[in-house]
Amino acid sequence: MSIMLRMKGEKVTGIEDWEKDLYKKNFLNISEDQFDIPIYRVIQIEHFFSMITEHENVLVKPSMWDDPFENLILRGVGQVQNGVFADLDEIREIFYGQCWTLERESDAIWRLYVEPENDGIKIKTTIQKLFHSLYDFFPEPQGLVRAFIGRVEYLNYHEIVTRLEYYRDNSIFTDLSTRKIVKTLLFKRDAFKHEREVRLIYEKEYPDYSNDLFRYEIDWKDLIEEIEFDPRMEVEIYEEYRQILIELGFDRDIISRSILYDSPPLLVIKI
Repeated sequence: MSIMLRMKGEKVTGIEDWEKDLYKKNFLNISEDQFDIPIYRVIQIEHFFSMITEHENVLVKPSMWDDPFENLILRGVGQVQNGVFADLDEIREIFYGQCWTLERESDAIWRLYVEPENDGIKIKTTIQKLFHSLYDFFPEPQGLVRAFIGRVEYLNYHEIVTRLEYYRDNSIFTDLSTRKIVKTLLFKRDAFKHEREVRLIYEKEYPDYSNDLFRYEIDWKDLIEEIEFDPRMEVEIYEEYRQILIELGFDRDIISRSILYDSPPLLVIKI
C-alpha cells in the first residue's frame, strides 16, 4: 500500500479510491486545491538548531496552548446516557499538535513568538509537505488514522456558543475516525484571527500521562523551502548563522534575513 506525495498541480495518485478518500479527509477545513499553499512557523533559534541536529519535530499536548478557550471540549466532562459523568482524560491525553501560520510576514508573529527579541527564525513549507512529514513516519496504513492537518476557524462569541451546544447535544465520540474530535482543536475566538493558523495534529494510540511532548523523526532539508532570520537580528550575527546552516547542508539560496524593519531608501524631494 503506497501513497505518493502529490506534486504541485497534480492530483493525489498511487492509492486506491477508498484510501484516497480517507487521505483527503484528514485535511480538515482544507480543500485539495489548497494542499500546496505555503505555511510558516516562527521559533527561537535555539529550538530550531536543536530540531535540525536531532532530526526531529516536536508536537505538544493542546493543554499547553495559552488561550483558555483552546481545547474546551476535551477539557470538559462527559456524561453518558444514564446521567453518570465520565472523565475525558483518556481521550484528552492522546492528542498532540503544532501550530503554523498562513501569514507570510507579520510584525505580530515575530513579536509574539520570539523571546528574547532578535532571536527568531521563520521556516516555510507547504500544508501537504508538513502533513506528509508526520503521515510517512508511521507504518502503512496507520497514517490514515493518526495524522491530521487543518485550518483554524475564527469564531465570534455567538458562533462559539452555538458550536459548543452542538458538541454538547451530538456525540462526537462515536466517530471511529476521530475527525470530529480533532475538529474541536481547530477553532478559536476571532480576537486571534490575525494568527491565520494551520495545525498539525497527531492522535496517539494510548494516552500518555507522563509526557506532554511527541517527537518524530524528520529530515528538515526535505521539508523546509525557505529559512528567514529575525528582522531585528544584526547582519553580522545573521551571516554567522547562515554559514552554519550551509555547512549543515541547507541550500544557501533558501536562507535570508527578513527586511521588515530595515529603513527605506532616503527619499529625495525636489524643492
